[in-house]
This record gives sequence, C-alpha cells and structure tokens, in this order.
Amino acid sequence: MNNEHLKWIDIAKGIGIIAVVMGHGGHELAHHYTYWFHMPLFFILSGLLFKPIDNFSDLFNFIKKRAIRLLLPYVSFGITIYFYIELKNGFELSSFLTDLYKLAYGGMMMKGLVTVFWFITCLFLVQIIFAVIDLIFKNNITKIALITLSYLLAHIYAFYQPFESPVPWSADVVLITLSFYAFGFYIKKYIGLILNVKTFIASFLLLTVFIVYDYMNNYFYQIDLKPNVYNHLFLDFFIPVIICFVVFNVSKILSKYQYSSTLIKIGTSTITIMFLHRVSNDFFSHFFNYGIVVYTIIGVLVPFICYLILLRVPYISIAFLGLSSNTVKQKNNKATVA
Repeated sequence: MNNEHLKWIDIAKGIGIIAVVMGHGGHELAHHYTYWFHMPLFFILSGLLFKPIDNFSDLFNFIKKRAIRLLLPYVSFGITIYFYIELKNGFELSSFLTDLYKLAYGGMMMKGLVTVFWFITCLFLVQIIFAVIDLIFKNNITKIALITLSYLLAHIYAFYQPFESPVPWSADVVLITLSFYAFGFYIKKYIGLILNVKTFIASFLLLTVFIVYDYMNNYFYQIDLKPNVYNHLFLDFFIPVIICFVVFNVSKILSKYQYSSTLIKIGTSTITIMFLHRVSNDFFSHFFNYGIVVYTIIGVLVPFICYLILLRVPYISIAFLGLSSNTVKQKNNKATVA
C-alpha cells in the first residue's frame, strides 16, 4: 500500500485506540457502544495489511517477526505493570510470581490494569492461523468455508461455554476474530468501493438506525469478545463491519487535511497506548478525580509520550516496542520531520 493508503489506516487505528480508552473510562454509554467495534476494527485493519506467504520458510520468518512485534512488548509491559502493582500494594515475591504465571497464561487471567493484554496474544494467534490457512489451502472457497465454520463454532462455543477454566492466550476468541481478520484481507481489492460517499452514507444511516433502536430497547445488543459475549449470529459480524466502514471513510476524509497528523501519530503508537492507558489513569487517579474526557486524554497522551521516549532508547525500544533498530531510526526521523 502507498503512503496515502497508510495515512487513513493510521488514522483509523488512532480512532480505534481512542475508542478503546473511552470504553474503559467508566461511562456506561461509551463502554456499550465502543465495544461494538473497537476490537473488531483492529483485527480488520491487521487483516487488511496482511501479505500472503509463499512457503513454510517465509511462514517461520513471519511467526518470528510477529512474536518480536507483539509478544516481546507483551512480556516487557506485563512485567513492568505487575511490578508497579506489587510496589503499590506492598511487594511480595510470591504474589509477583503468581502475576508472572498469569502473564504467561494470558486470556481471562488478565484483569484490572492488564485486562486488555488478551488482545495481543489473540491477535498473534489469529495472524499465525490465518497465514497457515492461506498457505496450505489455495482455493479461496475452501478458505472462506473454514473461516465461516470458525465463526459458527465461535457462537456455539459462546452459547455452551464448555470450559470452566479460562483458555490460555484467549485462544477461544480466535474462533470469532479470525473472521474479522480474514474479512480485512479479502476486502483489500475492493477498498475503492468501500471508501466512497455511497458506502459511507449507507453505513452511517444503518448505524444510526441500530443505535436508536438499541437505545430505545434498553441496550438489546451487546458484544464483548474477551468473555465470549456474542449471541447474535448475524449482528455480531454486520454491526462491527458497518461501523468500521464509517470509520474507514471518516479516516479517508481526514487524511486529506494537515491537522490529521495528530491522529496519524496516535495511530502509530496504538500498542503502547493499549498497554499503558489503564495504568496511566490508575496513577493519576490518586491525585484527583475526573470523568471520561480527562480519562481519555490521560489514557492517550501519557502512553503516547512514553512511546516517543521509548523510541529514543535503542535497546529498550526493541523490548517494549518490538521494533528493529532500523525501524526505530525511521520512526525517529519521521517524528523529527513532523
């Protein structure tokens, strides 16, 4: 994709991460409606950026790169945040070791300040599984059939909840998120049809109808991926997708204006913001009380500043951002130019 395409994608990521932070800000309406789309948005965008792999050697390299990019920051930020939690509560080695076990297990074990960490391991698994499917099966119909089956199994699983214990790394959520990732990949060639006025207006009107109906009927529709709350076979895909179409078109429009550079910068630091927005607000909440607006500002701004600092510390940037030294130099140059 060219730079123009990447601009609107970074803006969409910026909008998405702001929605994630708002959803954790303790406001009922914000929580309810941001959960309709914020996590599916990231899976769709990730699928949109996926490049097919030609052989198993390339697959191994892909897994290695994704592990460095996702799992290395997962471990680094996880240990740091758990250390902060233990210091705040009176450090105990046994408790800290239990925290490390939770970090290794992931999924529903991740609660409180690390609750959003499930997304990272789930995304990693989705990326690998889709890459394997795309490599092994050459027929698109077969691929789509497998992904559709996974989506159906996700709803059967959510209905019966067969396991009493949480599934490591949120591997159970892969059943549904795989469909969002695949959707992102398959719409790539049709992105021109999605990024147009007609699609924007149609998606916006449909979204308005759903929100009005939902609000008037005591929030009849809910979706929350982490605890397997998805009970509407059609709506669980349709609603996130139409909201993403709205976000995509808004992002494309904003990309034409210079002031969108702030959203682009936020969009390039989404993982850091995802990891740090809750702990940032936990720290500042000890000094004063505030509502969702200040929560969102702190939850975006403080991690973004941390991201800029981490970019400038070579070895630390690899551990916490999963970036190679060359990538760090490129990002620093862009930040300097900006």
